[in-house]
Amino acid sequence: MWDVIVVGGGFAGIHAAHTLEAQLPGARILVLEGADRLGGRARSVAVADGHALDLGAHYFGVRHRRVTDLARRLVGEAGIYSHIPCYGGDPACRTWLEGQWRVTTRSASYLNIQGLSRAVSWEHRVRIFESLLRYLELEARIDRERPWASPGAAALDAMTVEQWIASQRLPKWIHEMWTLAVLNIMSVWPRQLSLLYWLWYNATNDGFLKVADDYVDGPQEFCVTIGMQGLLERHAAELRGPVRLATKVAAIDRGAPDRVVVRTEHGETLVARRVIVAATPAACRRIEFTPALSPERELLHAQPVGHAAKAVLVYRGPWWHDARGVHFNVFSAGAEAEGIEWVLDTSHPDGRQHSLSAFVSDRLIDRAGPDPEARRRAVVAAMVELTGDPRAAEATAVHVHDWREQPLVGGGPNTCFGPGVLTRVGEALHRPEGARLWFTSSEHATEYTGYLEGALAAGERCGRAVARALAEELTIAARIEAAPPASGPRPLQRAGVRLLQGLMLPARLAADAARAVRGSEARL
Repeated sequence: MWDVIVVGGGFAGIHAAHTLEAQLPGARILVLEGADRLGGRARSVAVADGHALDLGAHYFGVRHRRVTDLARRLVGEAGIYSHIPCYGGDPACRTWLEGQWRVTTRSASYLNIQGLSRAVSWEHRVRIFESLLRYLELEARIDRERPWASPGAAALDAMTVEQWIASQRLPKWIHEMWTLAVLNIMSVWPRQLSLLYWLWYNATNDGFLKVADDYVDGPQEFCVTIGMQGLLERHAAELRGPVRLATKVAAIDRGAPDRVVVRTEHGETLVARRVIVAATPAACRRIEFTPALSPERELLHAQPVGHAAKAVLVYRGPWWHDARGVHFNVFSAGAEAEGIEWVLDTSHPDGRQHSLSAFVSDRLIDRAGPDPEARRRAVVAAMVELTGDPRAAEATAVHVHDWREQPLVGGGPNTCFGPGVLTRVGEALHRPEGARLWFTSSEHATEYTGYLEGALAAGERCGRAVARALAEELTIAARIEAAPPASGPRPLQRAGVRLLQGLMLPARLAADAARAVRGSEARL
C-alpha cells in the first residue's frame, strides 16, 4: 500500500509530493501522470540552442517566492531572465478602441496599464479614476482566504463583471478597456465571469493594478531559459518516489474506511492511505468517483475553462522595436477580438531569440480547422492584421497550441467561475472529500491563484494537510510546518480608496453636469 498517490504531474502535484517527502521522510509517495510528459498547464518549445519558450504557463514575479526559490535552486541566476529590457525606455501599445487603432506609450498611460491613455479630456480622466476607485473599494473587501465570507459576497457573486461594468456611466472606450482586462487576464468574456471571483482572483495576486502591470515588480517579470516545463521536470527529478507517465486514472473509490483504491484506464489497481487529485477542475470530470463527490465539488468541476490557444512566433529580428518609428511591446485586438486577442514581446535581452507570444481566440482556431499548417497560416495572417506591419508575416517558426484539445487540462489559462458559484462552493475549495481524498490545483490557491506561484502554494498547502493527517494516523514523527496565516480584507486600502473618492466628488459632479448638458458621455 502506498501512503499517498498523487494524481497529476503538473506544478501543484509535483510540489505536493515534494512537500510530503520533506515533511514525512519515510512516506511512500507515488505520482501518476496521464500524459506522456510532465507539465500540466506548462508546455515548453525549443526556439534556440539551450533556450525554450512557453506555450502554457510562462511568467513569475519577484513576489512569487516559491517559483523564485525553485528557479534559483534548479537553474541558477544565469537561467533566469526578464523580457522587460527588450521593451526599451518608453514602449508602446497598439489597441483597437472605439472602432480604430490607437497607439499609447507607457509614459502616456496611467498606472502602467497599456492603452489607458492620459491624452484624454478631463471628463474621461474623471471617469477613469471614478471607475477604478469603485473597483478598488470592492477589491479591498475581499477575504482572500474565504472570499465567500467577504462583506456583500452574495450580491457580488450574483453579478457578472459585464453587469458591473454596464452599471457605470462610462465612455465606450473605458467600457472596452475593462472588457480587455478580463479577456487578456482570464481568456473569458466579462458576461461569463462572477464579479466576486474576478475580485478574488485579483486580490490574491496583490490586486488588479499589479496584475495589469507588465513591468518591473509585476507578475509577468521573469522567465527561465529552459522553459517552465523544463523547470518542472527538474523539480520532479528531486523526488525520491516514482513518477509514472502515461498512466491515466479512470476511477477513484474511497468507500473503504482505511484506504482509497485507484484504478487506471488499463485496469491496474493501486491502493493508498490518501489520494491527492492535482488536476484542473475540468480534468476531474474524466474520473469516476465512488461514492459521488459532494454537490459543491461537482459544481466546481463543472465550471468552464478559458478559451484561448497560445502561439509563439519567432523572428530573425525584433522588427516591432522600430515600427514606423515606434517601439512596441504590446498589441491588443480589442473587446470583440476574433483573431489574436493580445500579444507580448517575449524576446531574450541578449538577442539569442526574438519572439512574440500571443493569446489566440478560439474562433480563429475553429475557423482554421484541425490542420496544423492551416492554423499557423491563420495565426500569421492575424498577426499582420493586429500589428499593421507586413513584416509580421516573416516568422521563421510558428508554434500553436490549443489547450482545449488537451483532455487532461481542458482549456486555458484559467477556470471561469460563473455567477453564484464561489459562494456555493465555499469551504469545499479547501476541505477534502471525506478523510482520504484531497484536491489541489492553482484554482484552490488563496495566494497568486492562476499563476505558477498559486499552483505551488496550493500543492504545498495540500501536502502539509495530508502530511499532518498521515502523521496523526500512523503516530509517526513528521516535520510539520505551520501553515501561513490567512489573509483577510484590507481595511486600510478600503479607507484610502474612500478618501480618494471623497476628494474626487467635485470633479465627478462637474463631469456629470457636462454630460447632462451634452446628453451623452464624451467620445474618445
